[in-house]
Amino acid sequence: MSKPTRTDKERFEALYRGTYSDLLAYLVRRTESSEDAADALAEAYLVAWEKLDAIPAGDGARLWMFGVARNLQLKTTESAESATRSWNALPVSSVPQSRPCARRSATPYKSPSTLGWRRFLTRTARSSR
Repeated sequence: MSKPTRTDKERFEALYRGTYSDLLAYLVRRTESSEDAADALAEAYLVAWEKLDAIPAGDGARLWMFGVARNLQLKTTESAESATRSWNALPVSSVPQSRPCARRSATPYKSPSTLGWRRFLTRTARSSR
């Protein structure tokens, strides 16, 4: 994209104002947390800014933004599922076990396996489908 003009900024601001609340609500319903929704929303508007010339005019811009948000959310979900598959593919012997702490404390170090990461990742992947 060439140097942004005043009309580019105005067009982006109009797009932002016209889609922000609905797009955020859409992403909140489809992500694990409000932080994930905010990240996806920010990335969607970054894509919009980078591809401003490709965004259709009028109501098409709103649909375009929802398509971008949906694609970003799907990409995030696929990444989480891939991480879960990779984790589950690890042999149990390669998962770190508890080890003694360097200093004595009431709460010893716990490895990911003792913290239930496998259950967490599995639950995350299932709930995002």
